[in-house]
Amino acid sequence: MIKVFTHIVVVTFAAMLIPIYALDNTENLTSHEHGSSELTIVIEKQSVEIELISPAANLVGFEHVATRKEDINKVHKAVADLRQHDTLLLLSGGHCAHKDTSIELNGLISEKQHHHHNKSAHDHSHTHNHTHSHDHKHANKHNDIVAHYRYHCEESSLQSLSLTNLFKSFPGINEVKVMWVKPTKQGADKLSLKDPMVRFK
Repeated sequence: MIKVFTHIVVVTFAAMLIPIYALDNTENLTSHEHGSSELTIVIEKQSVEIELISPAANLVGFEHVATRKEDINKVHKAVADLRQHDTLLLLSGGHCAHKDTSIELNGLISEKQHHHHNKSAHDHSHTHNHTHSHDHKHANKHNDIVAHYRYHCEESSLQSLSLTNLFKSFPGINEVKVMWVKPTKQGADKLSLKDPMVRFK
């Protein structure tokens, strides 16, 4: 999901000849930087898709595979908090309804604990624990958590998105690099707790 979604956004940006200043703000998108997270947003007619990519250290305080009960509980709490889309992602305009949430842990938690926890997950929330063999030798160095949100909007007039509660829920996130695309416009922003809102204008 992460590679396909991000690739679509980057290609769309290139095709629309995004200005140099925006490229400067997004040149490090998909890089792994503690304290920094990335948000990609695609607005297409009545469909809105939002993907948050963050080093696990920002969300749970570590990046190794969680085996101790304390670490496993931290992962479960982070997943539960990320599912609170109506709190973390404050959308303005468009009368948008949440359709689906999926969360990728990328091997951060053992398969046994992952499946046990998923038994109580909501029908429209999915947690994936992908571990790719070609990334195995890097598993102990970097781990990202990816949260993907999908919305259906009654109108194509989405105005803004506030991440105030995301910063408050996850103090390990100091900044969020945002790249967004809609049929007629595109933009790039760098958000923080002091400036947590992106406007789709």
